[in-house]
Amino acid sequence: MAKYIHHRYTYDHLQVIQPQRSDEILINPGMGFETYERFNGDVTETRNYWHDDGPTEYSEFTGNVKNEGHPDTSIAYFRWYWERLEPQEGKIAWDVIDRAIEQAQKRGQQLHLRLMSHDQFGLLPAWYIEKGRLIRYQIDGRDCCIPDYNDSLFRNSMEKLVSLTGERYDGHPLLYAMDIGTLGFWGEWHNYQVPGQPMGDEGLRRWAVDIYLKAFKKTPLVMLVGCTDALRYAVANGAGWRADSWGDISDGKWSHMRSKYSMSLGQAHAQDAWKRGPVCLEPGDTLIAWHNQERKKYFEYVLNEALRWHASLIMAKSTVIPEEWRPAIDEFQKKIGYRFAAGDIRLPVDVSAGRPFLLEQNWTNLGVAPCYNDFKIIVRLIPADGNGPAVDVELPHNLKEWMPGDDQFLEDSIPLPDSMNRGQHELRLAIVRPGQNVPAVKMANEGRDADGWLRIGEVNIN
Repeated sequence: MAKYIHHRYTYDHLQVIQPQRSDEILINPGMGFETYERFNGDVTETRNYWHDDGPTEYSEFTGNVKNEGHPDTSIAYFRWYWERLEPQEGKIAWDVIDRAIEQAQKRGQQLHLRLMSHDQFGLLPAWYIEKGRLIRYQIDGRDCCIPDYNDSLFRNSMEKLVSLTGERYDGHPLLYAMDIGTLGFWGEWHNYQVPGQPMGDEGLRRWAVDIYLKAFKKTPLVMLVGCTDALRYAVANGAGWRADSWGDISDGKWSHMRSKYSMSLGQAHAQDAWKRGPVCLEPGDTLIAWHNQERKKYFEYVLNEALRWHASLIMAKSTVIPEEWRPAIDEFQKKIGYRFAAGDIRLPVDVSAGRPFLLEQNWTNLGVAPCYNDFKIIVRLIPADGNGPAVDVELPHNLKEWMPGDDQFLEDSIPLPDSMNRGQHELRLAIVRPGQNVPAVKMANEGRDADGWLRIGEVNIN
């Protein structure tokens, strides 16, 4: 066993293997930081700057997937305005999303998307401004408008856009999640600068959630913390939640961190929503600006609140992490989302071809959240001399049910074909997508090979 770095002992013809845990940062699907309006390997933003309207053209991929001064990621976050996606009535610009999917595949990422109907100034399709019913107002003397959400043209158009988007992309392997961003400035479910802050009645707000619930049955949905009754309805139907001003905190006055989030989550009964859908957080500006302001003293508190809320994703606008904060961010990355570690693994020293053997495993989720995509554990047996085929067995366990801190005991009967080569076989484990045999999730254990398989030990097949 010298080539393995795990501990091993035997008793009563059984061997117990104890894989060593790893303390490394793991970049796994559906957790960690997200790039924003760009992909892994693109230039990282060094200014306190961002743009909400997603791009339609992308930099040429050079093969580099490392992010300078920013964590590497498994998710790219994009949001586009209705104007961008439907510039002509009834003609959806699918190429905008398709090109993003193409780039995500090249960069080893999935997409997290939001469709926004308008911003605070309008930014509506020209055809809707001409034909639709508008609410007009001014901001600092500037003429602005938003749709009247009760307008049948608005509702029919938005319902069609979301429905067709779901028809085309729901369950796509490169689409990780969709925000429910139908209403409000930037799809954030508020119109705070519009006189009266019109957001329609509760029935209309439910409609704006329902169009996503109907369109996306497979892809996880994420609801904005902006409107309490809509949030309550969305999370009751399985959505996770997203807060877009993470880090906004002040002494002695209203702030998102102390005032908005806790109140909204409590009123919406959303405290346990993380068990069913991802929690995603975005700073109101950037970590660069935050580091240069008085509220930087709350940095540790803000990170701990994200862990308390069971966050899986942080969208930090693809800006560089201030040097002073990088060690803390490194440690933070080891805690957010899920983190699966294999514990003791028990199996016989000798087994027989043509007969199943009992495999027992202990696992723990060391993160603060479950995973929200379907993954499976696969067992692989490879002849130690390299002669003969490998045997793969996918186990039936539902890893989405592995809550943070919970210990899992797995007991499986592993079938062996009678045609198997006799002699020593190496046993490996991996976490894969159902029906596949390519490792998809890195385990928090030492001893993974370059492809992601965890090399456990050997068993003799008679």
